Amino acid sequence: MEKNMHRALIFAVLAAGTSIAGTPALAQQIDESGDIGDILVTANRREQRLAEVPLSITAVTGDDLRMRQINNFQDLTAQVPGFVVQSLTPFQNRLIIRGQNSGSTGASVATVVDDVPFNFITSRGSSGLLAANVDTWDLERIEVLRGPQGTLYGAVAQGGLIKYVTKKPNPEKFEGQAEGSIYGVKDGEVQGSARVVVNTPLGQNAAFRLAASYEGIPGFIDNPLLNQTNYNGGEKIALRGSLLWNATDNMTFRVTVTHQTLRSDASNAVDVVGAARTPRVTPGNAFDPVAGYTADRYHPAESDNRFTIVAGEANFELGFGTLTSLTSYGKLETTFVGDVTVTNAAPGVTNGQAFSPLWGRPISIKQDQTEALEKFNQELRIASNPGKIEWQGGLFYSTEDTVFDQQYFPFNISDGQPAGLTVVPLNVNGVRQPAIIGGSIQPVSAETYAGFADVTLHLGSRFEVAAGARYTKTDQTSTSDLILGLLYSTPANPPSSSVSDSDWTYSFSAKWTPIDDTIIYGRIANGFRPGGPLFAIDPAPTFYSSDQTVNYEVGIRSSFLDGKVNAELTGYIIDWTDIQIITRFLASNGVTYTTTGNAGKAQSKGLEWALNIRPTTGLSVGFLGAYTDATLSTDAARLGGFAGDQLPYVPDWSYTLNVDYRVPLGEETEGYVGLSYNHVGTRFSDFSTGSVNSSHVRLPAYETVNMFAGVQFGNYGAQVYVRNLTNEFGVTSYNNSGGFNQTGTVTPIQPRTIGLVLSARF
Repeated sequence: MEKNMHRALIFAVLAAGTSIAGTPALAQQIDESGDIGDILVTANRREQRLAEVPLSITAVTGDDLRMRQINNFQDLTAQVPGFVVQSLTPFQNRLIIRGQNSGSTGASVATVVDDVPFNFITSRGSSGLLAANVDTWDLERIEVLRGPQGTLYGAVAQGGLIKYVTKKPNPEKFEGQAEGSIYGVKDGEVQGSARVVVNTPLGQNAAFRLAASYEGIPGFIDNPLLNQTNYNGGEKIALRGSLLWNATDNMTFRVTVTHQTLRSDASNAVDVVGAARTPRVTPGNAFDPVAGYTADRYHPAESDNRFTIVAGEANFELGFGTLTSLTSYGKLETTFVGDVTVTNAAPGVTNGQAFSPLWGRPISIKQDQTEALEKFNQELRIASNPGKIEWQGGLFYSTEDTVFDQQYFPFNISDGQPAGLTVVPLNVNGVRQPAIIGGSIQPVSAETYAGFADVTLHLGSRFEVAAGARYTKTDQTSTSDLILGLLYSTPANPPSSSVSDSDWTYSFSAKWTPIDDTIIYGRIANGFRPGGPLFAIDPAPTFYSSDQTVNYEVGIRSSFLDGKVNAELTGYIIDWTDIQIITRFLASNGVTYTTTGNAGKAQSKGLEWALNIRPTTGLSVGFLGAYTDATLSTDAARLGGFAGDQLPYVPDWSYTLNVDYRVPLGEETEGYVGLSYNHVGTRFSDFSTGSVNSSHVRLPAYETVNMFAGVQFGNYGAQVYVRNLTNEFGVTSYNNSGGFNQTGTVTPIQPRTIGLVLSARF
């Protein structure tokens, strides 16, 4: 029944005419005459009208971000076809575009801030969960590119790209905006936010722009074990300063510094029934909360995530084109506390139960984890002026140092104090000595060298072809320091290992404009994630290989009825080989290690659409979504999967209906109201990857309804909004073990939230 309804919705879209570039922000960019505004995007590293770009892209403008209260990845997914997020904590989010997810440690979607790549290129630790979740205050727009973007943006962008475009300083006038809000979560905390931006001209040719924001994160989960309420609250602080200098008519310089801190007192996990004792058999009530929004933990999952990006851009007009130099330095550090006491060492046996006898008393086990990234990029790029033949090319260099530091410490359950060394001695190199639980520190250094070029040939006014290529060489060196203890007895310092990886990426596209305001395009492109070294412990492998994707897509984008109808439809097939995965192996010292490996092939195919209709002045109706079929093509024993199995956390159907209405209320006063209905279809949890405590489980679909209404009188505005109006318990991540007393855990969406926003421009 549900599938038939979904098919009917899709056929309704197709029957509406054919597609055009529907973006959620499109309604905000159409003026009262009905003409499409010139939405400019930089997907191809040059400014183009979105309606003319021959690839799948969604651009959500700054106005739309503010109106819909889109503040993070999870909010953004509802407005981008084919984009979903597996959310674990406020800072741990796995980005998934077009179904490319195996649950591996590495990222398959790149994140870029003003052309600065800022993501881990390595797959050590949990780097795939640590994408820069940039605050959306004072952004020009967010561009989401679907499908491989490796030709222009390099490694990791094999699934797609999230591009944050910040507002440039304006030398022409002083301006600013301030905003304050208050909001509360059902049965949870009341919090608030404050934001301000000031643009100051510095003479006639320069300006400085400063944006700052504070956002309180409301808690809504209780920890009865420690008698804590709303213990998952936190805060986000973001600062961005940008200096622009138009030195001459032909030279422009810009320096931007971005800093953000995201702190959380606990994760958003909730204990549910799960299947910890029988992980291969999931009961029908597995997703039911044990006691509402509660999670019993001895050690709340405190976290602190902060990053800083310093970027300098110089542009030189050369007459025939533009030379651009882009230099950047970025640093990210995340500290995280986990409680592994109640997670299972084996079905029905927790780590606490397994280790407590060694101390002769009940103990809890605290996990301290730090992950850090330090990255330097230098790019030189030259691009031709617009013409019949347009080309660009460049060189790219990057150094990256990462550290994954994970250690485990015992605590007495009776008094919560450190338990110290175990009374059971450990044999180390023939010497018996007291032991702790242990841990490891795993640094990786990487250097990347790349050269790239692409060319677009305009064959008359209605046809164009384009081709691009990039060569990337990545050198990585890894060392590991094992902290001796019950987990790691020998060797103490495994030898370092180095890997050199070379890859080519390419893209080919063709675009035909049969009539004005309509394009039909096709694109073939590939992408990759580089392989890398592993710490060498016999009989482990010493490296893992790169994985590759090849994307085939066709699309049509159109605007008709004087811009009152805009639509887009895209179909694609992606072949994925040598999939990078999390894998486990048993070393000669008897310890099971978790690392990165390769396994099998997969294919993702689907449809993406966006439709926007303006039936009358002020009214906009948008319908966007995706159907995704992402499955393993071959058996993948190391992944715990078989041919035909669905890839994890990829909904079969996902779609959003937006209805917005604006109405004049006076000479300088406008009112507006909007509603968004979002459906996220059934998905599967992660593969088992050799673990006896997990299983590939189908997750239930869920729907959310968001509403907002406001008024803008001159420079002043007020808005009220409700998110998750029906208080849906939507599951964004699931584990059938890990909860207290042999239960499981889920990460739910935030319960119903009501807020008030006041703003002023000056």
